Amino acid sequence: MSLTAMSDAFDDPPAAASLDDLVDEAIAEFQPYYDEPISRERGRNMVRNLADVFLMLSAWKREDEAEAAAASPAPAPACLPPEPVTPPPTRRRKPRKFPAETP
Repeated sequence: MSLTAMSDAFDDPPAAASLDDLVDEAIAEFQPYYDEPISRERGRNMVRNLADVFLMLSAWKREDEAEAAAASPAPAPACLPPEPVTPPPTRRRKPRKFPAETP
């Protein structure tokens, strides 16, 4: 989904009351930084811009996670016990027979 499509989805919010509450909160938070009163439309644009920023950050995080998952090999399943390591079999040598000493 493109950022424009996400922003357009904001125009049709699921609950109008919650959007009004967000706009009221945005106006209350940002009003100390403005000399003139913030209009409802400007407050709504502030909420939209903040939502767009977090949507973009979320999309970047998903892309980074997908790249990291593609770059790293899949871990071994944790449910299987490790394979036992057995030493290679050893060969027994026959004892050497030395020739008898001659006087």
